[in-house]
Formats: sequence, structure tokens, C-alpha cells
Amino acid sequence: KRLHEIDVREAAKKKKEAAKNNLETFIFDARSKLSDDDVELVSTEEVREDVRAQLMDAEDWLYGDGDNAETEVYVEKLQGLKNLTDPIQHRARELTARPEAMKKAQEFIKETRAAIEKLPKSKPFLTAEEIKVAEDELDTYEKYLEENEEKQNALKPTDDPVL
Repeated sequence: KRLHEIDVREAAKKKKEAAKNNLETFIFDARSKLSDDDVELVSTEEVREDVRAQLMDAEDWLYGDGDNAETEVYVEKLQGLKNLTDPIQHRARELTARPEAMKKAQEFIKETRAAIEKLPKSKPFLTAEEIKVAEDELDTYEKYLEENEEKQNALKPTDDPVL
């Protein structure tokens, strides 16, 4: 029984140390990422300064009053900071990934349209109505991409992406 209690305390201690370390690591990583070119493109200086200030406050707390906080407090602080930085990181990832994703989507449309055109000969058992359904679905997808690309292009880089 006594060994079990010691194991429980040790496990809690390790969990607390890990939570504190995760928070500390996140603070340093997040501060570093604020200087990335992509992050600067998708956030305003005002937003970055606010994030820096909150990261500094969290770091000051961590080395001061928070030095011996409960595990849950570290986890909550980390989640709060992630909620602050995740939208910026998401926009930065989207900014760099979107051109390639759009290129692949356009290639998919082109290849699929070519495959649909061959269906009457390659799959003669398909009816004209069934082929029309495939064409209509592809047209719907293409229209969706075009409309959302247009909406995306109208946004500022600091706005949340629609596509």
C-alpha cells in the first residue's frame, strides 16, 4: 500500500513536471514563430505584440507565482496560449499550402473530366443519366472551388481563410 502511494505521488510529480515543461517549451516556440515571414504576413504587428505580451506574462508567471502550480493550471495556461496562437499558425499554414492544394484540385478536375468523357466507351453499361450525375458532381465541385477561391482572394492575409 505504501509503495502504491509513493508510485502515485511520483506519477503526479512527473505529470506536473511534464505539464510545466510543455508550457515553457510552448512559450519559447511560440515567441520564436512570431518572427517567421509567413506569420508576419498573416497577422498584424498589433496582434503579434499582444501575443508577445501574453507570452511574456505567462513566462513571468511560470518563473514566479506559477513555479509550483498544480498540473491543471499549467495545462489550462498552455491551452489558453494555444487558443491565442493557433489561428495565426493556421493562417500561416494555409497561406503556404493553398497554392499547391489548388493546383492538385485543378489537376483532379481535369483528369476526372477526361475520365468521364471516356466512360461511354470504357464502361458502356453506364447509362447517360449515370454519367450525367458524375459530370454534375464534378461541375458542382469545380464551382465550389471557383467561388471559394474568389472569396479567398478578396480577403486580407490576416483574415481567417475560407478555402
